[in-house]
Order: sequence, then C-alpha cells, then structure tokens
Amino acid sequence: HVHSMSLRLLSEVGLRFLSPQTWPILEREGCAVDRDTGQVRLPPEVVEAHLARAPEKFTLHACNPRNDLVIGDDSIHFGSASSAPNVIDMDRGRRPGTNTDFEDLVRLHQTLPACAFHSGHAVEPIDMPANTRHLTSALSWHTLSDKVVRVYAIGETRVEDSLDMAALARGVSRDDLMATPCLHASISVNSPLVVDEPLIEGAMALARNGQVNVVSPVAFSGAMSPITLSGSIIQCNAEAIGVIAFLQMVAPGAPCLYGVLTTPIDMKSGAPAMGVPETVTGTLAAGQMARRYRLPQRLMLGSTSNAPDAQSSWETMFSLWAAMLSGAHMVYHSVGWMEGGLTTGFE
Repeated sequence: HVHSMSLRLLSEVGLRFLSPQTWPILEREGCAVDRDTGQVRLPPEVVEAHLARAPEKFTLHACNPRNDLVIGDDSIHFGSASSAPNVIDMDRGRRPGTNTDFEDLVRLHQTLPACAFHSGHAVEPIDMPANTRHLTSALSWHTLSDKVVRVYAIGETRVEDSLDMAALARGVSRDDLMATPCLHASISVNSPLVVDEPLIEGAMALARNGQVNVVSPVAFSGAMSPITLSGSIIQCNAEAIGVIAFLQMVAPGAPCLYGVLTTPIDMKSGAPAMGVPETVTGTLAAGQMARRYRLPQRLMLGSTSNAPDAQSSWETMFSLWAAMLSGAHMVYHSVGWMEGGLTTGFE
C-alpha cells in the first residue's frame, strides 16, 4: 500500500527538480516536465523499471583494503558523527568547531574499531574557508585515516575535486575509481517533494563516476511531512524512489542507498526529536521498504541530550536497536552525535 501510494504521489503530484540539467533526461524517459516550475510527474512504470536497475550489493573501497565495506546482505557498518557545528568535551566544554577539533576527531575515529567509516565532518571546521573546506578536509581524511570517506556533493566542482584527491590518495587513475567506488555522499531531498539543484547535480556527477549516492529524505513529522507515520513514510518513500530512479536514468547500475529517516519534532519548540519511540517505528517501516526494493539502507543514530549522560545513552541505544532490527547497512552519526545534531562529543 505504501508503494502504490508513493507511485500515485509521484505520478499525480510529482517532484520539483530545480536543476534544468535534469529536465531533458526525465523527458527522454517519458516523464512530464513543467519547465516553468520544474515540477516533474513520473509514471509508475518508469519509476519501477529504473528502480530495479540499482544494485542490491556493492563494495565501498578504502585506502586500506582491510577497511573496505561490503554494502548489502547482513553487513552493518557504523560511521562517525557528521556536520555538527559545535564540539564538546569535559575539559574545555562546548564550543564552535575548528579544524583542530575536526582533525582530532578524524584521528579518534581512525583508532575506534567500532567506527568503520567517516560520515562527514565530525564537527564542521568553521575556521576554514567554505569554498575550499572540501579540499582541506579531504586532505585530512586521506592523510590521517585509511577508512572510507564522504564527499559533500554540493555541485559538480566539489565532486570532481574529491575524485581527483581520492585517486591521488589511492594511487590509481580516475578510470580505476569507476570500478572501485570509494566515496559516498548524502543526497537530501528538501521535503516536501523538492529536489535541490546543487545536490542533484553533485549526485549526477557521482553516479556518472561510479560512486555511491545515499538518497536521504529526512522529514520531521509535523513540520516537513504529515504528522502520521503512514503519511510521512509515503512522502519520504516517494522522494527516495523518485530520486533513485532518476539516478538510474543518468547512470544505470549506479550504486545507491535508501536513506529515509522520519522523526517527530517537539511541537512547542520545533526542535527535532531523536531516539524517541516514533523514530524507532519510522526506522522499522523504512527498513521494510528498503528490503522490498532490494536496496541497501542507510540510517542514523543520535541523541537530543546536551551531555554524555543517561539520556544520551538511552536515546542512542534506542536508535541503535532500531537500526539493527531494521537491517540497516550504513549507520551515520553513530558515535558522539548529541543535541539533535548541533554538537559532537569527544567522550
């Protein structure tokens, strides 16, 4: 029922693709494109045909082959925190993130056996210029760690730069990277039903180069999606399978993960709630959909606690069991992600 309602949503309402680069590709495959607004209606048979091309299993390659990750089957891999603007530890307290903190966390994650990959900036190095931050961060990842790394696919330039640096780090050519994907990127959908221009263009560049797109609609029920679990799952599922189908139009067989996350907000403050019962039920429902489509699944852990205390332990544990029971393959934000994503804690 969720699948059929998602297809109905895609065919009758559609997704708004903000990048004009996507329109000729969608039109070529039989989708109805309104070039004035970017609204695209995708026929059910088109979505299903292209969705079936996405691989069920693949390998993400690290600089050290011992840290390669099999994505699929019964494998589950836990990654670092990602994209928090602040960092906290018991000695220095809470503070804005710096490149020094970022590099220290990279070193820490390299030593942690439970941390299998880098989900992104464990804390944002906000003292580094935004237009070159992807270069300095990639240099840190490739020199301080030999685990799988992420690229922030905000436009084609960052993707191309990251591919060049990954090839240098691994001592291979760009052509070799086509057969050995080593970069993953989280491609968010601007819920409800809007596909961001820079992100989809970055995702297209990744797909054409054989790299991994994690298609991640993150809808906060009551704010970005319906308040009910069924409504949120239908909307997020439609967003995920619509974008994955599009990426298969761009590059058939391109590796993708199904990354749906639904969680409620605090209706008084508007803050997202992590590790609450609704997060767990949404996670389990998303896992059922990923298995239905034979797609690897990405999830995330996390806590809304402001300190490494009983609350943070309980909420992280609840998220952890949801990921395990859901059958997830990659779990972002597994260590240290606190305060609803505003802070990464060293402890």
